[in-house]
Amino acid sequence: MASTPKLLLVDPLTLLGRELLSILTDHPRLCADLKFVHTDENEEYQIAEIGGQAALVPQLASSEDLDGVDAIVLASDCDRSASRG
Repeated sequence: MASTPKLLLVDPLTLLGRELLSILTDHPRLCADLKFVHTDENEEYQIAEIGGQAALVPQLASSEDLDGVDAIVLASDCDRSASRG
């Protein structure tokens, strides 16, 4: 039997992140070892509803938060004004 993938969802409270969560919850094998972090600089933790339950989402603190992860799903919002020349 194949091992469960370890996924990290970055910014699960964005519109894209919420859509991904709704898709992932339909696939128990994918979300069995799902971790979350956020990139907002103003908050230590965010509170999200994940799988119908409240969950704390810690801030991405260092590259060590990425250790042991098989795949990273980046759902961060893009600031288009910052990318304009």
